Amino acid sequence: LSKASACMTTFNGRKLLFDNDISLDLKKSPFLDTVLAAKKNDVQTAQMDTDRFNFYPSKAGLDAVRVAMIDALVREKVTIATETSIDRLDIPNNKASLSGNREITFEKVFLGCDVRDSEKVLFNEDTLAQKTHPVAEIMHCFEVSNSNVDPAYYLVDYDLDHKASRITNFCNYMDHARDGDKGVILVEQPIEKDSTQWNEPSIDQDSIYREVLETGNLKNDELFNAKSFKIPVTYKAPLVGYETKLKAFTDRVSELWEEKVICPSGTTLTRKETLDDLRLIGIL
Repeated sequence: LSKASACMTTFNGRKLLFDNDISLDLKKSPFLDTVLAAKKNDVQTAQMDTDRFNFYPSKAGLDAVRVAMIDALVREKVTIATETSIDRLDIPNNKASLSGNREITFEKVFLGCDVRDSEKVLFNEDTLAQKTHPVAEIMHCFEVSNSNVDPAYYLVDYDLDHKASRITNFCNYMDHARDGDKGVILVEQPIEKDSTQWNEPSIDQDSIYREVLETGNLKNDELFNAKSFKIPVTYKAPLVGYETKLKAFTDRVSELWEEKVICPSGTTLTRKETLDDLRLIGIL
């Protein structure tokens, strides 16, 4: 792995990079609050302090965030095109051809997609993708009693003997209502493709649920329903040599188009770093 993968370890499991003692120390350290941009004891509070915010709206779907961002951009007279593809990007002439025979003009292009996709769009090359390990995962959904779930939005499982890496609480963030007190928690299990577990996603379902109970994320064992499914790519872990390829890509973009094409940092992988970057360039 590249050093750039260090800021991803909250999600793909510190146990993959550090020994058990270090992993447990990191779990208890207040340093993680800075990395995650949310304090453990205040996860339900909208404003954590003057610098950090919890972007998860209580008792509303995450789609509420997207809608609010679109409304804010429209107020700034930004044209929004959803469910639209770019058929051709003509950077020298400041034009883009969109699906539906629509054409728009622009001053600058901000490529907000994954930098690997940016390289594919601009140069039809995949050097960054070749220096990346896509982490496949099995997602286990458990329908449980909402009142039994710890209120934290997510919890990282650092136990080296556990297959689970992260547990996410969707009980308060679902658009559709469940019967009575029921809600859903999602458990991530990093996996190698074509393994037995990959071909039979539910094979570890019972043991994964027991791991959830061991972490203390549930008050008691009350499972109503369960479903497991495969996600071919969740997180993209940079491999050794990624930074060199990334610099070559950004230098090439700068040389060809100077400040006309803007690509976000290819190694910004935490919410705090994203907020810091946005604040640095004056958006926040």
